[in-house]
Amino acid sequence: MSDEIIAIIITVAIIGLLFAWAPFLNFICPPCGRFLAQRRMEKETIENKKIRKSSTVAAIRH
Repeated sequence: MSDEIIAIIITVAIIGLLFAWAPFLNFICPPCGRFLAQRRMEKETIENKKIRKSSTVAAIRH
């Protein structure tokens, strides 16, 4: 293979990794993927509690 073809293959691989790093991370390290999913769910739960609390306070004021 010539040097130009190798350079193109490496460049395409790097660009592909930029777009697909999350599935590769989950494939390489499944606990990492579970940890990130758990943090995402905790964050959503906290936000939902804040929304419920503010709507409850608004309902009590009326």
